[in-house]
Formats: sequence, structure tokens, C-alpha cells
Amino acid sequence: MKTMMILFVALFCCSAMVSAAILQVPSQYVTIIAAHAAAANGDTILVGPGTFMQRVDVSKRITLIGAGYDLTTITSYLAFATGSARSVSEGIRLQFGAHVSGVGALIGEVDSLVFRRCFFNNTATGNSNPYAFSRNVGTGGGRLFFDGCIFMTGANNNGWGSTGLHLGGENAILRNCLFADPNGTGDNSAALGGFWNSITTGNCCFLGFSEFVYPGQGGSPIIVHNSTVFDSSADAVFVWNLPPGSTLDYCASEGGVPPGATNHITIGAGVNPFVNYNRANNYQHGVSDLHPAPGSLLIDAGHPGAIDILDGTRMDIGLYGGFAHFMDGGIPNYPYVESLTIPPMIISGQDLQINAVGRIGRGY
Repeated sequence: MKTMMILFVALFCCSAMVSAAILQVPSQYVTIIAAHAAAANGDTILVGPGTFMQRVDVSKRITLIGAGYDLTTITSYLAFATGSARSVSEGIRLQFGAHVSGVGALIGEVDSLVFRRCFFNNTATGNSNPYAFSRNVGTGGGRLFFDGCIFMTGANNNGWGSTGLHLGGENAILRNCLFADPNGTGDNSAALGGFWNSITTGNCCFLGFSEFVYPGQGGSPIIVHNSTVFDSSADAVFVWNLPPGSTLDYCASEGGVPPGATNHITIGAGVNPFVNYNRANNYQHGVSDLHPAPGSLLIDAGHPGAIDILDGTRMDIGLYGGFAHFMDGGIPNYPYVESLTIPPMIISGQDLQINAVGRIGRGY
């Protein structure tokens, strides 16, 4: 009886947890905008493969899940407005470049937004400061969480540079994220810009930028650990611009040791730490392979107390180290468990078999 009661309570809790609606695009709703209009707080919008030419104004607390950033593309930006706090975006590419100036994501005064396995790509040109991702208003003390995301920007014209992540006064936590300028260091680009209360990055990779932090910006210290900066010092003019008090620990880069860095690894001249990275071509999405090459200095070089949970060894430096490795293609946990088949009775000591329908990815 006790076993059956526990099972009943578990099933009741599960039914309460899955009560939110799942809206599908384009099978149920032709556009993401239409699905958002029909959604309520707590609902999930599943977006299938395809390109959606629309600006999506998010004003509710929703979870927006694409089929992966190599499959689902929004050719404009997400705009987060009042009411969208604690929303989650996952497995989506934001491809922005139809206008002279713009951003991949446009965020107002909204707190606690989560982005998992998203690709922010801005290819705008002209007299502009194209940002891959921008907090255009910002909330002091607000929080942004990025897990396994790509920030790619390389537009530059008439002396205007580009920035991967541009903030407006909040806190940002980045884990296993890639920042890349496919045009290389001659592009006058920076990985980070704007102003923030704090930035913490772990197991990230920064490729092809001429500056780490845009000059004169930042202010508050940043924390960078177990991360790689590469293809940025070939012209010997790479500028870190780290705000005073910043921490750079167990990282790797070319050239000299950055100011204030501890436990730093210097990548020697002519040494390529990755399986496949062509410096002449810079970062090429779908071609470059940023796994540590055999014998690379990045292998088992992270903080000695940090364990890679996938193989039990010391953590590697870069995208494929840490507690949650970078996932190529941005494939998310999609589309959830859609049904459970549970026997009507189970005897104490027996296994409970649950049959899941749908593609189930690695959890978070």
C-alpha cells in the first residue's frame, strides 16, 4: 500500500507539472507570433525546422524551443518586454542583417532570461555598431544566463566595429559559449561591450577579435575561467581592456600573459590547439572543429578541482570542458516526453519502466 501511495503521489505531481500547454509551429500555428498570442504564462512553444521572417515580441513567461540553431532560424530578433521575465529560449538562430544597424536580441527592462544553445548572428554593415546580442535598455542588477550559445558578428564598415555581447547594466553568466568574428582581427571588433554589474564566463572560447572588452566600457570586474582566446594576437595588437579587479584564471591565449592573469597557459606561435581551425579563414561555422587537438595544452588543464563529468578527468579548457559541454548544432531537449506508459501496479523491489515518446536529449 505504501508503494502504491508513493506512486500515486508521484503521478499526481507529474500531472501537475505537465499541465502547461505545448503549442507547435508551424503545424498548429503558422507563425511564432500567432503561437505567442495564444500562449499563456508557463506555456511552451515548439518551433520546427525552417526560417521565420518575423520579429517576435515576447511579453509572457514562455519557453521557446527550436529544433536546433542549425535548423530553426528567425531572421530578425526577439524583443523581450514587460511580463517576459524568466522566459527561456533554446535551440534557435537569430540571424540579423537586413538593416543597416541592429541587434540579434532586443531586451528591455526584464530580469532572469535564459538562453540555451542559441546562435546570435549579426551581419549588418554600414555606419553601424552591429551587436550579436544586445541589452538595449538594461536593468541594474538584472540577470542573463547563457548556456552553449554562439555570438558571431563580423560586420565592419567606415570604422564602425562590432561586438559579440553588448550589455546595459546587469549581470551575465556564460557557460560553454563561443564568441567569434569570422572576419578576423582587422575588423576592429570586441567580444564584450556596454556596461554591466558583473560578467562570469566559464569554458568559453573567443576567436578573431581585436579586443576582449571594448575600450572605455565595462567598469565592473569580470571573471573569466577555463576559457580560450585564440586567433587574436597574430598582429600583436590584441587589447584585453580588462576592468580593474577582473579575474582571469586557468585560461589560455597566444602572446604574453594578460594583466593580472593567474595559472595562465600561453599557446606558442604557430601552435593550433584545436582539431580544425584555419587561421587564414578565421572561424567557419560547420567547418571549424574546436575540440582540443590530441596533445593540446587545453586538455586536462582547467582548475584542478574541476572535474569533467562526462569522462571523470580534470576539466579541459574551452568549449568542450566543464560540467555541460558545448553541443554542436544546438540540438535541445526537444520536444520533451510527450507520453508516459506506466503499469497500473508495481510490487516493491521491481523496476518501474517508463516509455518515452519523442527525442530526448541530455538534461541540464
